[in-house]
Amino acid sequence: MKNKEGFSISEMLMVVMILSLIIVILGSGVMVVKNAYERITLKAEAQTLLSTTITKVTDEFRFSKYINDDGTSPAKFTSGIRGYEIWFEDGDGTSGKKGILVCNLGGTSTQLLTDKTMTSRLTPTITYQYDKDKNLFTATITIATKENQKFLQQEIKVKPIN
Repeated sequence: MKNKEGFSISEMLMVVMILSLIIVILGSGVMVVKNAYERITLKAEAQTLLSTTITKVTDEFRFSKYINDDGTSPAKFTSGIRGYEIWFEDGDGTSGKKGILVCNLGGTSTQLLTDKTMTSRLTPTITYQYDKDKNLFTATITIATKENQKFLQQEIKVKPIN
């Protein structure tokens, strides 16, 4: 009992138990911080994508001419920016195009936003209609995750200036 040359087994077990507890607490804290960072980053990306999409769509609606609203959806219009008749559709990603597509009568479609603008985790979609009596486009733009969960959504109303 008077031997002071080392630690007893009970002392060693206590040290191991305390170190294990500290490691578990630190590990869970790191995971909480990582998850919070992911959520904040995703929200910031979604807000940026929504803002960019709204700007592009608003510009197309604002400068549109010769709106062809024959009751079919979506309404077609001559783009003041592009100079030919277009309409918007949602891409399904099967042809390599995703997000909101700008379609034309020639049968071709292009993405409204580039792949660099859209992240791999988020995709914009659009539904819109044109009210001939009020001369007003009303559109709902939705930002969804790749699992098709709605993340952000906003309705815009745009009056053409032409």
